[in-house]
Amino acid sequence: VQWDAPQDPSSYTHRIGRTARNGKCGKSIIFLTPEEEEYVSFLNVKKTPVEPRPYNISEFPNVFELVRERASKERELYDKSQLAFVSYVRGYREH
Repeated sequence: VQWDAPQDPSSYTHRIGRTARNGKCGKSIIFLTPEEEEYVSFLNVKKTPVEPRPYNISEFPNVFELVRERASKERELYDKSQLAFVSYVRGYREH
């Protein structure tokens, strides 16, 4: 599951390559905002086809609120969340 669209299609390909290794099958999903929908066309041009999957936002829970609520009750999840955020920021800085 990806929450942000990388600028470089090869980064996207690298990320989704982790879903299937050693001849196994895997699936990947990327969430895009309406402003990012053109990214699908960009990937197709770069020969990395993706299949748009329309959805109704009301069918999805507010994931961020659910994680925030759970992390406030579970110290281990809170600590892992902090490490994940720091890792994300470092990766973004390097990008």
